[in-house]
Amino acid sequence: MLNGRPLLGLFDPDAKPAKADERQSFLRELLEKDEWKWQRSNIRKVLDIYESGKVLAPGEEIWLVDGQEVSGPEEAIAKKGTMWLEVSFY
Repeated sequence: MLNGRPLLGLFDPDAKPAKADERQSFLRELLEKDEWKWQRSNIRKVLDIYESGKVLAPGEEIWLVDGQEVSGPEEAIAKKGTMWLEVSFY
């Protein structure tokens, strides 16, 4: 938590590798859920990234703050907004 707000959008320690289309479907489902509305700008940005054809390399990270891509965790924390970390595990 940072200033009383969760730092990351989603962490699932049991997550299995997903194909890009499966990940996009999952993110679209999150957009429809009220409990994820505080992350909508970040989810939309991740979807935009995938829909542009970007494929994450294994271990590649994308850090977002309030729907804007940032260089990494230090910049994300400095911006003090709603953060999201998208990571490829395969």
